[in-house]
Amino acid sequence: MTLWQSSAELGPDQGLLQFTGSLELDSRLFKYDIEGSVAWAEALEKAGIYNSDELQTVTQTLREIELDIERGQLQLDPQLEDIHMNIEAQLTSRLPDLGPRLHTGRSRNDQVLVDVKLYLRDQLAELKQELRQLLQAFVDRAAGEQRTVLPGFTHLQPAQPVTLAHYLMAFFEKFRRDYQRLDRGNQGLKTLPLGSGALAGSGYSIDREFLARRLGFAEPSRNSLDTVSERDFIFDLLHGLTVLALHASRLSEDWIIWSSPTFGFCRLEDSFTTGSSIMPQKKNPDILELIRGQAGRLLAAYQGLGSLLKAQPLAYNRDLQEDKFYLFIALDTVRSWLPLLARLVSSVRFNRDTMAAAAGKNFLAATDLADYLTERGVEFRRAHNIVRQLVELARKTDRKLEQLTTEELTAASSLLGDEVRQLLQPQASLERREIIGGTGPRVVQQAVERATDWLNEVES
Repeated sequence: MTLWQSSAELGPDQGLLQFTGSLELDSRLFKYDIEGSVAWAEALEKAGIYNSDELQTVTQTLREIELDIERGQLQLDPQLEDIHMNIEAQLTSRLPDLGPRLHTGRSRNDQVLVDVKLYLRDQLAELKQELRQLLQAFVDRAAGEQRTVLPGFTHLQPAQPVTLAHYLMAFFEKFRRDYQRLDRGNQGLKTLPLGSGALAGSGYSIDREFLARRLGFAEPSRNSLDTVSERDFIFDLLHGLTVLALHASRLSEDWIIWSSPTFGFCRLEDSFTTGSSIMPQKKNPDILELIRGQAGRLLAAYQGLGSLLKAQPLAYNRDLQEDKFYLFIALDTVRSWLPLLARLVSSVRFNRDTMAAAAGKNFLAATDLADYLTERGVEFRRAHNIVRQLVELARKTDRKLEQLTTEELTAASSLLGDEVRQLLQPQASLERREIIGGTGPRVVQQAVERATDWLNEVES
């Protein structure tokens, strides 16, 4: 018989129990269910439901149940639907007089929410630590690359020279926003749901301020109807995880391309590649491809939870149980590859000569030549057209811009002469961009130093 079933009722169909059960999904919450239950027992003692000796007995027995589950010595019963009912049934079995009192004034609706929030508090702390390691890897790699030049791309076409440090710091900024987004998403975890009951609040004199302090929450929730029906804190977290996965997918796409022999900008360590079953010469960037592919899981989880929530009447509905399906998929996916990504960033080998050679091709300093004319009084659109004509001339004759003759340069504009050849070098292009946010070596070094300070502040 289930704990919620009357002895006079016909038992539920076994197929229904199997369908509605969530034990396989929520069994990971057992430590947090024990923690919440111990705190609830303490609140019941303050409310006169337990005396001090009874509280000590209940607390000790709950800890014994926790240890038995942790050691694999307790067989959980799927007929009891979920981890919460399993723990309560074990307590009742071991303490027939005291166990049934534990659920006084509490509903599974607010019980499961406190479990999930306690679980996410730990998960988020570990996730942020892993993300800090990734951020540190970007800063460490950028520190020595302020003058390593490579092509920057738009539309996947070579556009302008940038430094490798600037490129790496671009991903630092993306993942820093992810860190801050997850930090902001943590706000919803600071509100205690326990004591909201099924929907109207507990009918007993439960000290919710005590419970909040006891379990490490900033304050109790302020509206029981809202509390048991909202999953904003999960939705916020899924949003943060989804954007994080999209950034990881973009980095993966870049380095899949970069590590191909056609580009040859980088080489992944052998430990981060796999071989081909048929082609002995190949090293495949499988980890990056899987990260790129698994970003789709995060998008699906985010959309799935939104679809779940979009048309639910207040307050609790059983389909809210599906929230953990999306939550755990998202968390497990990101946490499976985030530490690997940090190690990959730390170990990737960049082919600086190949990058520099690519930066010297495809007329990447053409914009600098147009700027040079503009600084000498030519309106930019006309300067743009002049340089475009020079680019076409060089392309047709298979030369670089700096290989055009003096006569060809001056024929395009009397303002152009031999002095512009130095301007057309990639390093000169970089040094023109010593502006906040630009790719100039000096400002990128400052960006690395500021990022280091920020990481130290966050760590402390």
